[in-house]
Amino acid sequence: MSRSKYSLIVIWIAVLAVLLVPRMVKEEPAVNGCALLEVTDGDTLRVVYKGETVSVRLIGVDAPESVHPTESKNSEAGEKAHAYMIALTDGMERLYLEFDREQYDGYGRMLAYVYLAEDASFTESINYRLVAEGYAVNKEYKPNTRYAGYLKRACDEAKSSQRGLWAEKEIQKVWN
Repeated sequence: MSRSKYSLIVIWIAVLAVLLVPRMVKEEPAVNGCALLEVTDGDTLRVVYKGETVSVRLIGVDAPESVHPTESKNSEAGEKAHAYMIALTDGMERLYLEFDREQYDGYGRMLAYVYLAEDASFTESINYRLVAEGYAVNKEYKPNTRYAGYLKRACDEAKSSQRGLWAEKEIQKVWN
């Protein structure tokens, strides 16, 4: 085989490797264990992460207020979202966090996708379940948008199916 044919074959193999290997290797997000201390409200938890107590704000979701310092911003819908979050995490001592591009918000809260099991898929995350069951809406907070499409579809489906808080007429005042 001539040197030019050999070089051409090597180049084609390299090109195929560059194009195909990333598609064959499934990138698994890093998941970090933490201890659950309490559910603060419908979209925030307090956990112990690496020995430090931190507030964790769920990425991509917005639940109605239940513990806002301005009392008029709190609502019955917020209490229901809070109760749903408590029910989801009932009996859980350990949760698993997945981070996106930014790990903290302007209030010093850790930002994460939160899972009940280490090997769960995103559609099993607390973030997704809150939106899919109608206890929170999807809300993009750039640059943390890894699962924004999933959350938007889940919210649209919950709204059209009148699941969770969408079944209540007053929810439009809270989320619009």
